[in-house]
Amino acid sequence: MHDPRFPTSPARVRVRRLLGTGLLLWLASMAAAATSTISNGSTDQLVGTWHGRSLCVTAKPACTDETVVYHIRRTRPHEDVFAIQADKIVAGREETIGDLSCRFEPLRQLLVCPMHGAGWRFRWDGSSLVGVLIDSDGSLFRVIQVQRSTTGPGRP
Repeated sequence: MHDPRFPTSPARVRVRRLLGTGLLLWLASMAAAATSTISNGSTDQLVGTWHGRSLCVTAKPACTDETVVYHIRRTRPHEDVFAIQADKIVAGREETIGDLSCRFEPLRQLLVCPMHGAGWRFRWDGSSLVGVLIDSDGSLFRVIQVQRSTTGPGRP
């Protein structure tokens, strides 16, 4: 089913590249900045369920846009170490994609999740996570935006 919020064909690719490039530049500038950002509060707020979209910004055929659900939990008490169970919605149900081990960098308000030479990075603003997946070759693979959820499974 076509979602009118997401353009198709060549326009879709241009929008993704533009979005991906802008987001990558923004994250790179955040990574390069040595100054701290304003804290968004206790990282206990990261724990919970998050819903949103994960968009491909690569031409690799195995990559598809997805509605995602992230279940985040703290793995060690009193430490900024987290686990993300990443699910996608298929036919209205959650299917597990995989698990990520992450650490939170309070100085930059980033959730950083290394994975087999690749890496996920999410910028937290207190109510949403905006992130990227950087492939092992250094190229941008996905752009992700999720919002904290207060409702049940499968809700975008």
